[in-house]
Amino acid sequence: MERIPRAIFTKQLREEPVKLLTEGGLSIPEVERRLSVSPSTIRYWVKANKQGELKDVGKQQRPLTEAGMELARVKRELAEVRMERDILPKATVLCERVAARNAIAKVMQFKYCIAVMCGILHVSESGYYRWLTRKPSKRVEREGRLEVEIKAAHKRTRETCGPERL
Repeated sequence: MERIPRAIFTKQLREEPVKLLTEGGLSIPEVERRLSVSPSTIRYWVKANKQGELKDVGKQQRPLTEAGMELARVKRELAEVRMERDILPKATVLCERVAARNAIAKVMQFKYCIAVMCGILHVSESGYYRWLTRKPSKRVEREGRLEVEIKAAHKRTRETCGPERL
């Protein structure tokens, strides 16, 4: 699975949410809505500020330029397109029912991002996770028991009876 490039934040952007939280008296969700930065990132910056390390955060990052932003966006888009390209030939179940598409997603879940895969397979993420935890239906359980009984009967007849006679 290809990595999507991480966001690059300027020093001013890192200091702004810290000021809003400490001096402005705003909550983390309010700052998140205002600045469109994830709550975990905001918490990390606040923690680094308390330890006096906020100025060191992101020191290894190159300066943010227009071309750099465009390059990061294009790389992110390319990674998503490559994932889609790799998933589609393997996902020959697009015409099948939802259960078959969920089964394909389960097989490929360790290689590709679940959110992207569910989008390509036209399956909702919540439906996929619900399908994973669902118990087998009564029909599937009955067919499983019947298969065991048929195999036992086949062995009892010394494997001479075919499916028609059983």
